[in-house]
Order: sequence, then structure tokens, then C-alpha cells
Amino acid sequence: MLKIIAAFVAVVCLQTASAKAQDFFAGKTVTLVVGYQAGSLYDTNARFVARHLARFIPGKPTVIVRNMPGAGTLTAANNVANLAPKDGTTIGLIARGMSIEPLLGGQGVRFEPLALNWIGSTSREVSVIAVRTDTGVKSLDDVKTREVVVAGPALGTDGVTFPTTLNNLLGTRFKVVTGYRSGAEMTLAVERKEVDGRGSWSWASFRNDGMTMLKRGELVLLVQMATAKSPDIPQVPLVMDYAKTDEQRQVLGLLLAGQAMAWPVFAPAEVPADRVALLRQSYLAMLKDPETLADAKRLGIDVDPVSGEGYQRDAQTHLRDPAGRDRAGTRSRGTQMTSRLRSPRSAPSRLQSGGRGAAALRRKEGDDLLHVALGDREQNGIRYSV
Repeated sequence: MLKIIAAFVAVVCLQTASAKAQDFFAGKTVTLVVGYQAGSLYDTNARFVARHLARFIPGKPTVIVRNMPGAGTLTAANNVANLAPKDGTTIGLIARGMSIEPLLGGQGVRFEPLALNWIGSTSREVSVIAVRTDTGVKSLDDVKTREVVVAGPALGTDGVTFPTTLNNLLGTRFKVVTGYRSGAEMTLAVERKEVDGRGSWSWASFRNDGMTMLKRGELVLLVQMATAKSPDIPQVPLVMDYAKTDEQRQVLGLLLAGQAMAWPVFAPAEVPADRVALLRQSYLAMLKDPETLADAKRLGIDVDPVSGEGYQRDAQTHLRDPAGRDRAGTRSRGTQMTSRLRSPRSAPSRLQSGGRGAAALRRKEGDDLLHVALGDREQNGIRYSV
């Protein structure tokens, strides 16, 4: 009897909280902060979401987009996580790789990924590493024998993290040039032969601005950076095919976690749970709506909805070390990651132009493989200019 009463009280409380959350958004303005400049694919995605999301949030608030480019979306991520209102009226859309940047020891990171409230993503993503055909490079193995210059935006983005990791984990010799503000700038750099290729090129973006070059025979797709292949390019190998050990596969699995949420929208950690739940439900409902789907088709936006709740569960799995312990130690969400993710001594390879081959994997006792792969980012971050 007591259990029935307790269950009834819980349901009533939940319904009351939900009603309050629904009333809260009426007459409000919700700001979606996107970490890239106007005209970028992330901006297109943000404006697509803003255009339709208001119809599904109870109270029908106005939803607007605010562009806040900088540091590969780190500026936007830090702002929304720390400075924005904590009531659900400000949410963010950041680079997919930014969700794991705190684990990699990146400078200037002021948020904990598991503490954030992930709202959802319009789709998952497969990224590729592509180079010009006239470089003579035909496979990832070729990059182990010669230097290949690739464009990347900034630390924390896939375009930097992917080639750097492959250098130190698999022995490739990518040289990363950073400072590009958009995918369009990087594509133009490839066309002008300022660089040999791109360190990461999302397949959705590639279909728009890289497919013409591919069909003309001007590009080679070296590898798919994902845990599962895109059905569009089954002939292009997965990066996991190159991993030789369980530890290498674990590192790559962690780095590819962001691909499961291609266009990640999040709310600050302190937003009340009932409002987070309402935003998540509204986001997923939006992506099942015929009008929304028709607009997505017109814009060339893939829709394969990813729930924020599901992503949060998956992230918990990826943040565990080989012994099964939480990488954040026994501390609660929202605290600083412990030194488990950081090498207690200098890693034998650095985040720099060119890899060190097999020597990059020679680690001292106690070193964490992830940081051997990425180098001592806090002391030796990439600072190449365009």
C-alpha cells in the first residue's frame, strides 16, 4: 500500500514539475548559440533547428540563433556552459569533437562533458580524410612514408585531433595547419594547393563541396573516421581496420565518440531536469515532423535523430579506462577529470607536424595511451598559422 502511495505521489510531482516547465517557456526567447560563423554548415543546421523547434516547445517561445565563432567552437561551449542563463533559455551547438576535448587536456576548456545536458543531434556522422590525387598518396599506409599537409580549424576539432592521433597512434606523418575559420576556407585551401587535404571532412559536408572534385578524379578518400561505414562509400576503409591492439581500438573508440552526435546541442549543467526533459522531447518530436523533414530534404540536411539522453549514456561508457573505472575517478559529475587521462610524465611524442612512427607508441610505465597518442597538449599545443 505504501509503495502505491509513494508511486502516486511521484507521478503527481512529476506532472506538476512538467506543467511548470511548460508554463516557463511561454513568452520567452530561447537563444541557440552556434560556435561557427554565419554561412557555415553548423550555422545552417542551427537555423534549421531554430526555425522548427519553437513549434514543439510548449508555450511556443521564440527561438533565435546567435553566432559565436572562435577556437573551434570552444568560445561558444565555454560561454553557454558558464556565462549563459541556467534556466533553459540558452542552448548551444558546438563542434562534435568538442564534447571530448576536456579529456584531452586542451587549454582553455572550462566545462565537463558529462555535466552538460545533451539535448540531441539531427544525425550521426561519418567523417573522411581526403587528399588531392596529385599528391600521389593513395592510402593511409602511404602517409606513413611521407609527410602530408592537411588543413584543420583549431584544437578540439576533428580536423586537428584525428590526424594528430593517427600520427602518434598508427605512425602516419600528417602535418596539421590550423587557423581556418570554416569548412569553405579549408576546401578552398585544398583547391589552391595550399594544403594536400583536410584532416577531417564530414560526409554531409563532403557531398556538398567535395563531391565535384572527387568525381573529377582530384581527390582520394583515405579513411572513414567512424565506427561504422557510410553506405555511400563502402570501398573506403574504416580507421578501426588499422588498429592492431585492444588499446588502440579503445583510444579510437573514444575519439570517435563525437561522431555519434554530429550536430550536438546542449544546455548548461544547472538547467532544471524538467526543462531539460522538455527540450529533449521537443527536439526529437521536431525531427519526426513532416514539415521539418521536408525542409531538411530541401537543405540537404540528414535526419537520423540522436537523443541527448542516449548520447549521455553512451558517453559514460566511453569515459572508462580498461579496468572499467570511470575516468573521472570516484568524483561526481562536474568535477575536474583526474590525472588518469593525463600522462604523469612527458609523453614520448608531441602534438606537432609529422609523426614519430613506432616510437610514438613507446611509452613509459604509467603513461596513459590516449595521451601518448595525442602528446602533451598542455605544453606543446599546435600553433601553426595559415
